[in-house]
Amino acid sequence: VEGRFFWDDTATTLIFVPQTRFEPGTRYEIALNRALVAADGQRLTPPAQWTLETLPAPQVRAPQVFAAPPDADLDEVEPQNLSASLRSRYPTLRIVFDRPMDQESVQEALSIEPPIPLALTWEADDVLLAHPSAPLAPGVRYVLSLSDRARDLAGTPLQAAQQWALNMTPLVARVSTPTMHNHDLPVSIAFNYPVDPESFARVSRLNPAINGAW
Repeated sequence: VEGRFFWDDTATTLIFVPQTRFEPGTRYEIALNRALVAADGQRLTPPAQWTLETLPAPQVRAPQVFAAPPDADLDEVEPQNLSASLRSRYPTLRIVFDRPMDQESVQEALSIEPPIPLALTWEADDVLLAHPSAPLAPGVRYVLSLSDRARDLAGTPLQAAQQWALNMTPLVARVSTPTMHNHDLPVSIAFNYPVDPESFARVSRLNPAINGAW
């Protein structure tokens, strides 16, 4: 071990200061040279020898996410590979940790692409709720990310960055139209989300135009 020795003012206490710290979980043998003699010429009997054992490094377990956004079967899907298909345009995204977290670091580590504003609240010191402040767009795949900058109250960073795919179902679920054998059938459009009838009437077109009503 590199370091330096020095004596106290009485020349009876020898002190060793290591250049770097002693390694954790290590056994060191310390011995005085047999040739060492006192000021009056007396030798050490028996030779001085000691054993120093440093404590092992603390086993700090990183925080983990063990539950996450809605509509997912956590018994079948690993949380870090979680994919959820959403039918609500204002879903509440719930992220659960295995311990209390530093809330500021978690909120700074959370992001979503494509970007939308998220209102963040804490249900508990280990449960974060993310509420979209704007409706999610139908048919769009959003990716919610939590970087490893998120830390627990002791400052231990997240074990690994997390990502979740949030797949919004398309606006239109199905369309049925007249057939070759029955021209009198209506055009029917089923949607996955509630639709404002007046807005649909303003933008819908049939070409060539025919008389009728939605």
